[in-house]
Amino acid sequence: MKSTFSVIFYLKRQVVKKDGTVPVMGRITVDGSQTQFSCKLTVDPKLWDTKGGRVMGRSTAALETNRLLDKMRVRINKHYQEIMERDNYVTAEKVKNAFLGLEHRYHTLMQVFNRHNEDYEKQVEAGMKTKATLSKYKTVYKHLQEFLNIRYHVKDIALKELTPAFISDFEMFLRTDKHCCTNTVWLYVCPDSVLRGSFQSLSVYDCRRIHRPESMVPVLLR
Repeated sequence: MKSTFSVIFYLKRQVVKKDGTVPVMGRITVDGSQTQFSCKLTVDPKLWDTKGGRVMGRSTAALETNRLLDKMRVRINKHYQEIMERDNYVTAEKVKNAFLGLEHRYHTLMQVFNRHNEDYEKQVEAGMKTKATLSKYKTVYKHLQEFLNIRYHVKDIALKELTPAFISDFEMFLRTDKHCCTNTVWLYVCPDSVLRGSFQSLSVYDCRRIHRPESMVPVLLR
């Protein structure tokens, strides 16, 4: 379900500069939670349109300030959309940090899986791995892309958002939508070595005992 989201600009009237101007602040709201940030702009409070969150008038200063505010709004909206598509979970703080360049870029499932496949393909070319296994990984990658799109309506998901329920849902997707029988569904997880492209196989039941979402990697078809 899509979250509620808004961006407004307001004045920090209690802080008055020597020239009489006051700082412009921004407020991001997502599902009722709020966070503020400085726009690094100051304006004459007498010219501020509180309802519109803009400077009134057609002066060069007013037009430039409004242009910068519009640009900020567009960037913030873009970050919100990117985070929603990537993580399927958005907070006001995450949007603000992305806008300010402070966002911690979490690894995502498809990014990690794709990197793993690329590394594995290089090992195949070097004669260290088999093409058959690489083909299996690529098949899983395609199934996982389809699963994320159909069940979660996203292109990717952050590793930190994964849960045992996600693995169970994917298993059910393979059984029902892809008509895989029990003997052909194998779950693969990867502890910290996932980021190094090293996979370890566990059974379905072993995987469900994993409590660290970042340790889970998708299903491999035999």
